[in-house]
Amino acid sequence: MIRFRADAVFTVYDGFTGKALPPSAVRVLLDGEPYRPEYRQGGHLVFINLEPGYHVIKLSASYYQDEVLDFESGLGERVERALGLKPGDKYPFGAEHRRLAINVLANGKPYAQKRVLLAAESGIDIKIAQDSVQAGSLELKLYLRSGRSGINLPGEYLIIDGKNSETCILSSVADGDARLAAPLQNEHKRGKALYPCQAYATDENGELIAYFKHLSGIHAFFSDDSKMISRELAAGENEIEIKL
Repeated sequence: MIRFRADAVFTVYDGFTGKALPPSAVRVLLDGEPYRPEYRQGGHLVFINLEPGYHVIKLSASYYQDEVLDFESGLGERVERALGLKPGDKYPFGAEHRRLAINVLANGKPYAQKRVLLAAESGIDIKIAQDSVQAGSLELKLYLRSGRSGINLPGEYLIIDGKNSETCILSSVADGDARLAAPLQNEHKRGKALYPCQAYATDENGELIAYFKHLSGIHAFFSDDSKMISRELAAGENEIEIKL
């Protein structure tokens, strides 16, 4: 009997609208070779019976920027990640949108390939609803003002907590009880907010471009430097220069 083992599940969605992408829209390279993962309803790409070790996948789709990420299989647990594909210059935005250009400098020079986590206040009110959640926890209680409406599951979120801010992937939420795909790195107190986020990297000029659907507050977190920058977006074009 042939046994199938799901080594990794990547939930892929439109990073502008939040909607799941159909399997025909996404092209996958696994370790440089074309690969066709199994597809599950809701944009879930399932990678089955992979060789143990490190792997690199590249996701491509029309109107979106390419995404490249790595992971390790064969550790005894299934890898779970959520990934919103970022609109490219030819994306059919339709309705009005907000464009954000960020320029990152270090010692007065462009900081190329700098990882930046961007979280937007999307109107979904999610907060920690327990006195304290400890580092290493895989579960936490959440306050959800509008229930599960508008929450992407699994989905990547940034816990806004100053220098202790960090990303987490919500795998499931039921009656305010949330399950995480990986343990938390830091302790967090009641009332800390969670916002959907995406990871970006600056180009050779230290710049990155992001698009948002609504007027909102934006939080840019540099995890390597434990630095948070927060701004309000205006309609149309927005620019931020960040000095590290």
